[in-house]
Amino acid sequence: MPNPESKTGFTGLQHIRRAGLWIFGTVAPRTASRWFERLMLTPSLYVGRRDGNSAFSDGDHTRVPYGNGWLSLWSWGAGPTVLLLHGWSGRAAHLEEFVAPLRAAGFRVVALDHPAHGRSDGVRTNLLECTAAVLQIAAVVGPVHGIIAHSFGSSTAAMAVKHGLDVNRMVFIGAPVSIPKLTDNVAALVGLPRKVSTMMQQRVAARLGFSWADLDTDRILSDVDVPLLVFHDAGDRDVPLQDGVAIARSVKDGNLVTTSGLGHRGILRDPAVVQQAVEFISVAAPSNSRRAV
Repeated sequence: MPNPESKTGFTGLQHIRRAGLWIFGTVAPRTASRWFERLMLTPSLYVGRRDGNSAFSDGDHTRVPYGNGWLSLWSWGAGPTVLLLHGWSGRAAHLEEFVAPLRAAGFRVVALDHPAHGRSDGVRTNLLECTAAVLQIAAVVGPVHGIIAHSFGSSTAAMAVKHGLDVNRMVFIGAPVSIPKLTDNVAALVGLPRKVSTMMQQRVAARLGFSWADLDTDRILSDVDVPLLVFHDAGDRDVPLQDGVAIARSVKDGNLVTTSGLGHRGILRDPAVVQQAVEFISVAAPSNSRRAV
């Protein structure tokens, strides 16, 4: 889904586009909702530093069949497996700062590009498909000791654990409670009427056979008995701090660490966050593991 970060000071062209989408959504809401669905289910192409200049250049890169295409998977080291899950419109390399510290702590690190993200195949995807991909990868590389997930990756992690993935510890960073709320925020950001977002959500839920309320992260985790450490920046403009608070409170053994000045993505590069996450994952880590794929 597009970045829901609230912006101010729109340019003249942006005002024109927003006005045009408002008229579009008002005059033809069903057609607009179909356009909005394609927008929301199509991850943006990430443009930034290439994997060749990062820890991913020396990782064991594997292509794993999934659906009608392939998932890209990286692994490093040996020991209990820790799975890294990136956010929407992101890529596995966004969590590269965790790779070396986890390896030094005696872990095998596994990271994947979600369907339709990074080097994995696909154009459009959704939470259910990404969750299924996580479950498949976990079955290949497991057992999985821990998960470190960012933003949308936290939603897939919660869903995967809810549907049978056995893990000992989880770390969520900038995690959203409700995807529909983010969807409504994006609709408002681009200028669409609220009813367009509502119609889109209803159609997607009917097609895929689920209730959006059942996908709320705090509701999912209320039945999950896994220690959880939540990091959330007070100034996160993509996902509000109140989401991190709700998620941490929903878990019997949940704790929240609030940062300041790091934002939604800078928090992934903060040394203190990385250190605390690795220390948390290291508690009660088993000594055995399966071999790398």
